[in-house]
Amino acid sequence: MLGISAGFVIAIADICRGTWEWLHVIIFIAAFVMAGSGITVGYHRYTTHRSFAFTAVGRWLVRPMILFMGCLAWQGSPGRWAAIHQKHHRYTDDEEDPHSPHCRDGPWYRKLYQFMHAHVLWLFRDIPGIKIWDRSNPDWLERFITNWYILIGPVGGSLIALAIGGWHGIAWYYAAVFLSWHTTWSVNSVTHLVGYRHFKTGDQSTNLWLLSLLTFGESLHNNHHASQRSARFAHRWWEYLVDVGWWEIWLLRCCGMVHQVYTPQKRSIVDS
Repeated sequence: MLGISAGFVIAIADICRGTWEWLHVIIFIAAFVMAGSGITVGYHRYTTHRSFAFTAVGRWLVRPMILFMGCLAWQGSPGRWAAIHQKHHRYTDDEEDPHSPHCRDGPWYRKLYQFMHAHVLWLFRDIPGIKIWDRSNPDWLERFITNWYILIGPVGGSLIALAIGGWHGIAWYYAAVFLSWHTTWSVNSVTHLVGYRHFKTGDQSTNLWLLSLLTFGESLHNNHHASQRSARFAHRWWEYLVDVGWWEIWLLRCCGMVHQVYTPQKRSIVDS
């Protein structure tokens, strides 16, 4: 984590000193887009919720690439990510939720601590009751990526950035990971505190349209909690503008790479 933060600081210093290069910016944008797409499409909508299935061609051409892109985000293996997120859905905003800002009551400093816990501190704690896919997972690719995640994602991404842009290329790649981290973690923390709601879901999940610009649609969180398996998070026309993950799945379906794409049946929008 310190290395990722240092990369972000170096990238900011390059901007302030005017020593940045367009190659570094391209590395940053490419890494951020690949990480964001890999998390929302590969880790979340596919691995965790099976919102769609890959066709025979897609399983060999697209699936390895999208899971590799998720590994570039340094958010753990797909098996661990899915297990933690599934527990979040089972115990949303309850005491056993791995990352909820609503688990504890008390004075303002306790609430501030709980927000920090939901955003980042939960990463440093053991999470009981999660089953990480390993040898019990019948899918060889997901099992392989889960077991060799460190070499495939963090090490592989760093070596690619080094080969393209040198040591500063690594720094700007790490800066993209840093931004991806905090936008993703904001879905855990911020979108359970502020935002708007379409559905009465029995929890405190909300939608944040602006944040969805950086999370590829993940911040339409109340919509997601209302229909967890849905490959599409958008429900209103303006939400389609930021649900990038859905458009990526839609494009893959048009190209014959995925099928059995699940979307919820038409339902009434209920303001909470």
